[in-house]
This record gives sequence, C-alpha cells and structure tokens, in this order.
Amino acid sequence: MYHQHIEAPCGIWGASICACKQRPCGAAQVDPNLNRLLLPLTGLYLIFLLMSWIAKPLFYLFLRLDKFGRLVLSEDEITASNWLGLCIFGGSGLSLAGIPTESEPLTIAGLGLFAMSIPVAGIFHGKSRKSRIVLI
Repeated sequence: MYHQHIEAPCGIWGASICACKQRPCGAAQVDPNLNRLLLPLTGLYLIFLLMSWIAKPLFYLFLRLDKFGRLVLSEDEITASNWLGLCIFGGSGLSLAGIPTESEPLTIAGLGLFAMSIPVAGIFHGKSRKSRIVLI
C-alpha cells in the first residue's frame, strides 16, 4: 500500500492556513481531534494580532461615541478615529451589501477597505505630523 507523506507548512501562518482550510497540519496530523482545537485558537490569535495593531484608534472611536469621552480626545486622536471608523464601517457596509446582491467586486472592495484599517491605524502611531507624512 502506498503511503503519501504530506508536509505541513512551518510557522504560525502555515498553521493558520491549514486551520482555515480545515486540513490537519503539524500536531493535528498525529491527533485529528486536535484540529477542532486548533481552528478556534488560530481565530483568537488572529483577532489578537488585529487588535494589537488597531487598538488605540479603535478605543478613540469608542470614546467618540460617549457624551463626555469626546471631550477628552485631541485633534489628532479624533482624526485617527475618523479614518479608522471609515475603514471599519465602510468596509463592513460594502461587504455586507455585496453578500446579498452576490456582487463579488463589492465584497472584495469591502474586504480591502476593512484590511486598510491596519495601515491607517499605523499611520497615527507616529509621534508628530512630520513622521506621519513619511508613512503616507
């Protein structure tokens, strides 16, 4: 009987890709039940990564929604929250509008706009306006 050996990709991204495709990789090849644990853990890890990049402007956005919280924010923090809100809400809106209409370009544009929240949040991590121009 011919036994085919499948090599799993290395690193956390390889585990993420395997988990998203629901293929066993790494330790999950030894124990198939481990794949059920790997998928939620990978999802939580990816959410943690996203939040580590966009946390500050996202919480500025939450402060903007509070009656007294918006009085605490500086002009730069308000700008950061506006741009991040545009990326998150605009991307979510486009994606959700593209799903029922089955418009693939609309859905991809929404996912792209949502993905732009990471670099937009990174622009506002600079200390001064001059350092932001370099990032733009």
